[in-house]
Amino acid sequence: MSADSGSPFLDLSVRQFLDAVASSEPTPGGGAVAAVAAASAAALVAMVARITEGRDDAAAIAPQAARLRSDADGLCRSLQDAALEDAESFAEYMAALRMPRESDEQRAARREARRIAARRATAAPLGVARDARRLVDMAAELAPLANAHVVSDVAAAAQLARAATAAALVTVRVNLPAKPSAADEQFYVDARVQAAKIAANLDEIVGDIQASVEKTIDV
Repeated sequence: MSADSGSPFLDLSVRQFLDAVASSEPTPGGGAVAAVAAASAAALVAMVARITEGRDDAAAIAPQAARLRSDADGLCRSLQDAALEDAESFAEYMAALRMPRESDEQRAARREARRIAARRATAAPLGVARDARRLVDMAAELAPLANAHVVSDVAAAAQLARAATAAALVTVRVNLPAKPSAADEQFYVDARVQAAKIAANLDEIVGDIQASVEKTIDV
């Protein structure tokens, strides 16, 4: 949030957003920044797909480029929402920590609030990682189609999405409890499995995209 107006941080200028991240406030933090980075990667994919789709000689690939463009536009919007969700989930967790714990009832209420908030704070960056990884796969599909003048932006999008995926997964890992409650055990087991699937072959795919783009550039 903006310290001055309370406006959502996505409404800030880039400079103001970076100042907000660099401040002593805990939000926006790593998960939100990962979401913004992934949204930027989505915007790059959408831009390349749009330019490729509009080529005079692209009739054969126009439907595929149009699908990638539409999907990337959707991810760009949803990742912006995810950035806010991540920040809000962390704020909810911090609020739970500040709840009173003088009586047994208060302690029980605090534990339950922490449990619910912790699940939300894990689900938020896991969703970011999932969408960012999807962008890597989309970049791999787009690279062979892309207009030569913007093919380097596909590699940039893939590298940015990889970083966003890794950053979001770090946040997920930090939020995974060593000993979850019985009510949450399956949720966290599933989260670990999803995180592993998201991370699988990530570097290899991005490396292949980079190599393919470099070959195109060197021609």
